[in-house]
This record gives sequence, structure tokens and C-alpha cells, in this order.
Amino acid sequence: MFVLVLHWLYSSLGKTMGQYRRYENPQLGTLFPGAGLDISKIKFMDCAGGFFWYLIHVLLPSQCISSLMARIFDRWIVPIAPRGGGAGSLSLARTS
Repeated sequence: MFVLVLHWLYSSLGKTMGQYRRYENPQLGTLFPGAGLDISKIKFMDCAGGFFWYLIHVLLPSQCISSLMARIFDRWIVPIAPRGGGAGSLSLARTS
């Protein structure tokens, strides 16, 4: 399951796209078991994405993701971005 994390990255664009909220990893530790799921692993993902999302969509705040911005990010940022720490959390869980 991919969960949007870091509440301070919540933006008006995210809300427009249907995001209801962002979570913090400690919250997932209580929410998953409450839903009958045992967590086997939680890992932050998309460090660079979190930085640029904050800059463009929280601070500025842009209401769109242009195809040019997406191409630049995918071509130049993703290949060199560090893994871990970021806008999303990959959470592996199984039913209890």
C-alpha cells in the first residue's frame, strides 16, 4: 500500500486531486492494526518528490503539474535522487 505521508506536504492541489489527508509514520503504526492489519515494513520513498512538491505546491502554490516539469523531474532528478525519506511511504502489511 502506498500512503501519502508528511502532513506538511498537504496542498490545495492535493485536495483538488482527491487527497483527504497525509499521515505520519507513527500514525500508521496504530491505524493499520486498528484495521486488522499487521505491519511487516514501512519505508519512506520519493525524497526528491517531497522536496519539489513542497517548493512548488505548498510554498508557491501551483495548481497544476505541467508535462515539462514532469519530464524534467523524471529525466534529471529521479535517476540521481537518494532513496528513502520523502512524500510517500510504502507500507507492507497482511491481515491479522
